[in-house]
This record gives sequence, C-alpha cells and structure tokens, in this order.
Amino acid sequence: MPQATLRLASILLLGLGLSTAARADILVLSSGNNRLVRFTDSGAFVSSTDLGSGSQLSDIEVDSLGNHYISRNSGLITKYDSSLAVVGSFGSISSHYGLGIDAADRIHAAGSGLDQVQVTNASGSLLETYGRNPGNYRDVAFVGTERWVTSFGSPGVQVFDASGTYQRTIATGLGPFGISEAIGGGAWVLRQDSHDVHRIDASGSIVFSFNADSAPLPPTVGQVRYIEADAFGRVLVSAYASNRVDVFNSGGVFQFSLSQGLSRPTGVFAARPTFAAVPEPATLAAAVFGVVAGAWAVRRRRSS
Repeated sequence: MPQATLRLASILLLGLGLSTAARADILVLSSGNNRLVRFTDSGAFVSSTDLGSGSQLSDIEVDSLGNHYISRNSGLITKYDSSLAVVGSFGSISSHYGLGIDAADRIHAAGSGLDQVQVTNASGSLLETYGRNPGNYRDVAFVGTERWVTSFGSPGVQVFDASGTYQRTIATGLGPFGISEAIGGGAWVLRQDSHDVHRIDASGSIVFSFNADSAPLPPTVGQVRYIEADAFGRVLVSAYASNRVDVFNSGGVFQFSLSQGLSRPTGVFAARPTFAAVPEPATLAAAVFGVVAGAWAVRRRRSS
C-alpha cells in the first residue's frame, strides 16, 4: 500500500495521539451478495454498500487519496472515490485475484491468466509488466523496496526489485495465496488449502506459523484465500465458504470474527497508519499550527 505524506488534518490528529484512519477501519468484499461491508477496527458493523452485479469480487485496495479499487475475477478493476461513487473501470487480466498499491499509488494487479503482474496508474493506463514463468500469480505485497508476489507456478513467493527485475523465490513449496506486509518487516502469507498462516522475515525465512482453524473456531470450510495485517499487528483471514473474516493477534491467538452482512467474503482492506514519532505535549501547539519537525507518513497494507 502507498506511503503518503500526511495532510494538515492528519498531522493534527497525530499530534493528539490519534489514528488517522477512520473508525470504519476494515473493509471486506462480500462476493455472495456483491457488497462492500465496513466494520470498525473493533469489529462492529458499520455499513454495507451494493457494488452491482458482475463476476466474482476478488480484492480491494485504497490509495493515498481515499480512492477505492475493487477487482473482479473477470479482470475488471473498478475505481471508486472516497464516497464510493464510480469513477471508472479498467483491466485486462483474466482470472484476476490480488491487488497491491505501491508508494506512487500505482496499481499492481496479479492473476493466473498471465504470467505477469500488470502495473497501471490511477486512471488505468498500463505502465509496466513484470513476472517470471511459471507465474500463475495470486497476490502482491511490498516489503522494503521489493515486490513480493505469491505464485502457484513456482510455487512460493517470487521476489522482484523496485524495477520489476526477478531476484529470487522464497517460501518454496508453500503454494501461498494471500500475502500482506507485516509490521516490523517481512510478510504474512496464507495457504488456501491447509489454512496455515506463515510469517516470513525479510530474508525469506519462516519465523512463525499458526493454523487459521485454531480453537475456539469451528473448522473453516473449503479454501481460505485473502489475508490482511492491520495497524495493531493483527492478522485477518477471509474464510470464504464459512461467511466470516477471522481476526488473530500477531501470536496467532483468535480475537473475534466479522460476519454481519458477509456472504462468501474475499478481499479485505485494513487501514495501517504508522508515523515516525508522536509529538510530546510541549510540541503539540506547533503541530496544531502545522509546524511539525521531521517526516510524517502514513503506511497502510503493502507499503514500500
């Protein structure tokens, strides 16, 4: 996800020690009824928006301006503004799955229809492609300056540099589907069939694992595909056939489930604000007037 300079309003909130994310911090695509369902970061239902008919909803991302990008399996990506009014549609990857947005607000679209990830600007104009056979790609995350792409073709996570040049394959043999940047570096990856969740460090080593069917949850039916890490270090797993999104802490302990309004949930987005430092009380007045020392940034899921 993008790393964007905060606007004055965001700086003021940060000066007060508050998150810049809206209280409706978690967005879930509900493919069974074609809706976007919003929850607070504590799991309370907020709203449900009809996205209209079409092929299966796949993934969702939000850029630094609050625009929403929602993909469908047919390859179509629809751009919505911050009020969810349709801006336009674009895309050309068949069997489309995951989306990622980089620091420049460019959209990276992965799918199994091509052995490449397509990169477009916010208007949908194609800027570049990258990939390596066999790809059969599923999802994209940004770890440091690298692009990490889950691949069923390898199988594993293919790593590309900032220019899209292939570097190496890590987590070989896992066959992961969803991927999300982990707070502190590396990424979380999700295996759709075994429901195992793995934390991979920046070197590509698996440093922690847990199973998404952990008690007290009933076993998840069928495949699980999409995963998201939020500002609190929690891990959200979209349990498609069980009609819920399960939330775990960074230690793999179940916290709560999201289910109201959900039918066949797929992609999940959670706001992930971070900042260099919170001003001391003595500097709050300066922050109020917009005089802030240092760089303030907001980094959500999949930032680079």
